[in-house]
Order: sequence, then C-alpha cells, then structure tokens
Amino acid sequence: MPKKDYDLAHLAGMVVAERRRFAEIHDPLSVHHGGQKLMMLPYLYPAPPQGSPPFLLALQCANEAGWIDELIAELLIGGAMKALPEPVRQRFEPQAVARADLGFQDVGLQNAGGAKARRRVCMVTVAGQGKSVHGSGFLVGPQMILTSWHVIACLLDETDPGKAAADSHKKLSVQFDHCTGATACTVAVAKNWLVDSSPSHESERFQAMDYDIDQIPAGFAGFLDYAVIRLADAVGRERGYYRLDKLAKPVVPEPVTVYQHPNGSPLQSALGASKSLWPAGVETRLHHDANTMGGTSGGLVLDQFYEPVALHQAGITLADRTILNSAIPIACIARPEIPFDTVDGVDPIWRLRRDGRPVFGRMPFQRFILSGKTHSSAIEDARVVIVRGEPKSGKSFSTAILREQLPPAEHVIVEVSAKVAPAGARDMAAMILDQAGLGPAIGNRLPALNEADTAVDAWVRDVLIKEFKSLLAQFAGQRKIWIVIDNLDDCPLPETDTLFFIERLLDGVADDDLLKFVLIGGARYAALCPQRYLATDDTGMIGVQEVAATIRLRSVALHDHDTSDSERLASLIVSAAQRGPGRYIDALINAYHDLPEGG
Repeated sequence: MPKKDYDLAHLAGMVVAERRRFAEIHDPLSVHHGGQKLMMLPYLYPAPPQGSPPFLLALQCANEAGWIDELIAELLIGGAMKALPEPVRQRFEPQAVARADLGFQDVGLQNAGGAKARRRVCMVTVAGQGKSVHGSGFLVGPQMILTSWHVIACLLDETDPGKAAADSHKKLSVQFDHCTGATACTVAVAKNWLVDSSPSHESERFQAMDYDIDQIPAGFAGFLDYAVIRLADAVGRERGYYRLDKLAKPVVPEPVTVYQHPNGSPLQSALGASKSLWPAGVETRLHHDANTMGGTSGGLVLDQFYEPVALHQAGITLADRTILNSAIPIACIARPEIPFDTVDGVDPIWRLRRDGRPVFGRMPFQRFILSGKTHSSAIEDARVVIVRGEPKSGKSFSTAILREQLPPAEHVIVEVSAKVAPAGARDMAAMILDQAGLGPAIGNRLPALNEADTAVDAWVRDVLIKEFKSLLAQFAGQRKIWIVIDNLDDCPLPETDTLFFIERLLDGVADDDLLKFVLIGGARYAALCPQRYLATDDTGMIGVQEVAATIRLRSVALHDHDTSDSERLASLIVSAAQRGPGRYIDALINAYHDLPEGG
C-alpha cells in the first residue's frame, strides 16, 4: 500500500496510551504485517528528532509499510488516542463494522489454526452412575492434556484432593476426532493420570445469582481451576500440541475463538472477543463473550493469531442477569515445574538417529519392548516377542528399532542369525556370549559336553544353561539382556541340542526376567514359549496408513505445523514406491526422503 500524506507528528501527539497499552495494540498488527515489535524499533531505525512525540517512530514505520490506517483505527477503537477532528477521523473509521472488537479474520491463519485445533482438542468424559459428565480439553504435551479442575473433581481423593482416587483412571477417558464426518479416537489415561492441578475458588463452585464482580474474593489468586492429565499414549507426537513455555498475557480487547464440545457434541467453535482481565491487580480470569455451554469447561481459547491464550472455565451470571464467560489465562498455568514435555512409557520414534532411516508403523513392537504391555489382559509381561510378516515387510528392521529405543546403559542387545546357528548347544551359547561383548575367551570357560555324566538334555538344562546365565548376569549387571534371533523364516534352528538349548531359555522367561527374546520370523516357535509372556507383532506390508503416521510424527517434531495433508502425501509415496525399481522398502524410503523439509 502507498504511504499516506499524514502529519504523523500531530497524530503521534494525539496518542494518550501508556507504552504497554500502545504495544498491546501495535505489536500484533506489526507482526501480522511482517514488521517489528515496539521495543525493537529504536534499535533498527533512526530516532526521530529530539522532542518528538513518544510513538512517532512507530507511526512512521507503519506508514512506510502501508498499514497506518489500521493502526490509527485500532488506537481510536481501543481508546488509546484522543478523538480526531471529524474530517480527519472519517479517514480511519471502519465502514459497516458492527463489532469493532472482533476485527477481521485472516483466512490463512483461520484455516491453519482450525486444522491444528481439530487434531488437538478433545472431549473429556467422566463416567458416572447413570450419566457421564463431559468436558473439553486440549493437548499441551506429547502425553498431556489440559482441562478444568471442576470437570474431574469427583475423581479426586477425598482425603488428599491433590491426588487421584484409587482406580479413578477407569472412569476417565479422552476422545479425539469427535467431529462431524470423522471417526472418533478414544484414548485411555495413565493409571497415575493427575500430573498437576489447582481447584476453582469456592465462590465459583456453587454460583449464586448475585455474583458480585466488583468484589475480589479472599485468596482468589491461588485458585486457577485447571488439571493436567497424563494420557496412556503419547498421541501428541502425531497430533501436535500447544507449547506453553512462551505465552504472554491476553490482550484486551481482541478477537478470540473457543474450540469446545458443548454438551458432549462434536467439536464446535465460537467467535467472540476478550473483554477484561479480572480481578484488577490479580488478573487470573479472562472474561470473554464467545458462545459456550455445559461441556465447554476446559475448552481451548485462541487469540486472533490462533495461539492459545486461555482455558475456558465457566459462565457467570451477574446480579443484573448479565452473563460473562470466564477463562483462565494460560500464562498463569504455564509454570516451568509442570513437566509438560515428558513421556511415561512409549515415546514413538519416526526415524533412526544413527542414519536417518524412517520408521514406518511398528507401534505395537515399540510398546512391547519398552513397557511389556499388550492389549491382552492374559499377557502379564511381553518377554518374548515374535515378529511375523511377509518378505519386504520390515521384520529385520526390528533390531534397529530395538537399538534406537533401548539405551545401552540399561540394555544389552545380542543379535544372532539363524543362518549361522551352530549345531551344538555349547557353541550356540559361546556365540551368544561373544556377540554380547564378552569375547571368545569367556565362551571357552563354558562346560564341555564330554565332561557330562548325564544325558545331553539334562546336561544342557542343569549345567550349561546355569553357567551361561551366570556369565551373562555378571556381565550385564543391572542391565536387561535381549537376544534377537533373525532369519528364522528362512533358516529354522538345527534340530539338535541347540534347539533344546533355545527351548529351555525361552521357557525360562517365566522364572526370571534376566533374558528377553525377539524372534524374527519365528512363528513356528510360538508353542515353545510361556503364553502369558508371549507377544506377537504382525508387521504386514507397509502402506499408506503407516507412512502417514510417520509423516505426522516428522511434521510435529520438525515444525509443529498442520498434518492434515499426511494421507495424501503418504499415498503419493506408496504409489511411487510401488512403481519404482528394486526392493519395495528401498523405493519407499527413497520416495519418503524426497519430501521437502517442511513436510
């Protein structure tokens, strides 16, 4: 836009706002137009002549960039500037604006912000006797959501309200994608689900019709009505989450959008405006006028740039029947001692740090090796994992995932191939010890079969395995030992005392957890394992869904931007790999690496 021929010094002299208030109006506009915040201007541009009005430089920069009219109009609307003479004022007055406090919505920001919110906002359900209670929430970490304290208050320990009641995790669930035209995704919460909380003030719990907004209730500053909940899975790694470490206080007035599940309905949004920060001097409540109703508690309040600004709390009915909506500024909640970024359990990986190769799918396998958990209540702990799948389905990639996810300070990973498995049990034991890092000399200390005074099977069970485990235990210390046997599809173990040796080791996982096994292609050996410690991972052919999941993980990790295009990109990658020469998995990785860095 061309510069305007205004008397900028005269206009700057009409500004009556203090510096902080001027910045609240100026900075969002300047950032929106690619400019600088007020505090940076003196360092980047020559200072106006001495004695000039305080904000002349800001007006000059806005004029040079072509948005001076917007700035003057916002200053007038916000009462930050004296009334201008009629002929001058008419140049800045917006035409046909019924709600000046709402301004206008940038369509690009609106679409991107809405797409993020759609993935990150959830419905929180507390199961009750006969009727469930619904609230809203949103992701604030890989594994954490934020909601209102009063939504989950009935699940807290009566003797210690700062803790969750026993087994309360069974009554609490979270649902993402509860949207019109979508398939909802229900996520359980962790057993120890309550990470942090602050109750609502007593005056807010049973609101009377004569709520007096002019009176500050005693001790109000310490009651923030929020709860941080840990989910069972780190779904924020794919969906993205709002980072709460660099949040400023809400601007008043400015447009706000509330994303919510009113009365448990599919995800809704409502546009309104921030009205005030209350109480004066405390400012732990943001009043706004966006439409809300029961079930909105814990809803996401975004500012005009679609950044999180508050946690919706409740509606307040004043003595004169006026209704105000109250929210908690997130800047009041985002304390550094709350571990928003931590993950308990499986933190899914999308690539190998060693060489950058992508990891497609394999979430069940990661869950088995990290937590031993399965979806079957009959399995106590996955100590033997059998990996099944067709050729080119990535079975052998399991070892790379194992090494990526398990730190060497806590785990020893021993990889052997069935292709080179020796026929003798002693030689097999020596090979495992050597691959573990003990060296061939230690293997030579194993008892020899020609010294046995019992049958071979009894000697393997009672002598060889006992010494083998003892040597491994001394070497490993407190570390867990994983024995990975690959290529079992192509090369079954020799049916000699070697097979008996492995059978007895597999059977022994029921007695202790010193050893854990990954049998790649070892479906034929499932019957040899104690069933309550056996998990099976079916890899299947890598398709669109697996590639899309990796793209979402990658996008969130690198840029934290909208991942709604992941399915289309994954389809293109899979199609290219299917048409390409050579092995499918190699073509798939090459096509994936052709993605631009932005996703």
